Amino acid sequence: MMHLESSSAKVEQQFYQAVERSLEKRPALETVIKPFAAVLVKRASIVAEISAFMQPMDMDRTADRLASGVPMVTDISLADWKMALEKTLANLMPVLNRSFPNLKADFSAIEAAIKNGESDLSILAKAYLEGNCRVFQSSVQNIVGAAGALGFVVNWTLSAVLNAARIQWENAVDLSSWSKGYCPVCGSLPAISYLSKPNGPTSEFLRGGGGQKFLHCALCGQNWRFKRNRCPACDTDDKDNRIYYREVGETSERFDACRHCGHYLLGIDLRENNVSASLDMAAVGMVHLDILARGKGFSPMTWTPWNRIDEG
Repeated sequence: MMHLESSSAKVEQQFYQAVERSLEKRPALETVIKPFAAVLVKRASIVAEISAFMQPMDMDRTADRLASGVPMVTDISLADWKMALEKTLANLMPVLNRSFPNLKADFSAIEAAIKNGESDLSILAKAYLEGNCRVFQSSVQNIVGAAGALGFVVNWTLSAVLNAARIQWENAVDLSSWSKGYCPVCGSLPAISYLSKPNGPTSEFLRGGGGQKFLHCALCGQNWRFKRNRCPACDTDDKDNRIYYREVGETSERFDACRHCGHYLLGIDLRENNVSASLDMAAVGMVHLDILARGKGFSPMTWTPWNRIDEG
């Protein structure tokens, strides 16, 4: 327990150091960065707590599924994780209420619907993960007035549980050969990419300056290697369709956009920017690029709780 508390304190310190660095660069984003940082810190502590008691996944067919391009959690039931999901929701609610007070009434309605059995959180999480709009919308009908907040709450809750599951599996499954644009664990498209510091010989994954490109899933936290000249969303490698934007004077943060499919992806160069907290925290600090990209007519590869703040 002492080790867990020490580790949590270190993670929290790293998050808030990252917050201070982000605010030094972009003080205008304070009302965005601080609320999301608080939830990310809480999610990290919940992940550490629930990973110890979560029901492990049957790994018998995992290698074959991955070899066929099928993510690990595809087609599995989340019923075994119902207790973990409900415990996570209960632990998240206080910080969600503090961070986003304008949504408190919606949060209360959602929590009440789940507690009294009108909505099943494991079914909601499964529908969210699979993009099953029909199931999700039928559940929304039980939560009058809170439809807009339901996806927000389910995303945070499912994310914590998937992060805990990923940590359980990371030493049991070899994902080094995964080369798809979607996450090998949960199937989501990436929320941010990063270039790592050079390490080892040059290959098809290395171009321009030697950094390997990795994609990061904001839902489950998985990172995986990907070709630098390819679009994760549509798989095109036509360089004429690939463009990027960054602020004048900024060398480590940008977004890449694909004219072929109309999607964009945030990117950070870790050769010049040392992210010690989390890539999600880095992405929160880059929401100005989300707004810029969407203003230019591009859509994010995946929706996150923070990349649609300009809709609110």
